[in-house]
Amino acid sequence: DICTVPVNIAGLPGMSIPVSVDKEGMPIGVQLIARHFDEETIFKAAYTLEQEVKFRDKYKPEFKK
Repeated sequence: DICTVPVNIAGLPGMSIPVSVDKEGMPIGVQLIARHFDEETIFKAAYTLEQEVKFRDKYKPEFKK
């Protein structure tokens, strides 16, 4: 994915969190990036964001047959 390559090359911790869906039901995410060896901060930020957004409560995946 072209959006994650620079972070990977730089060796920074990164995480993508779904926050909403578009008009076609596809997830929209936000990417969090932290400083080198600062995984603890990114986990705390991601957890806080998940608690506020409540993505899983609002959007349930529908599997088409």
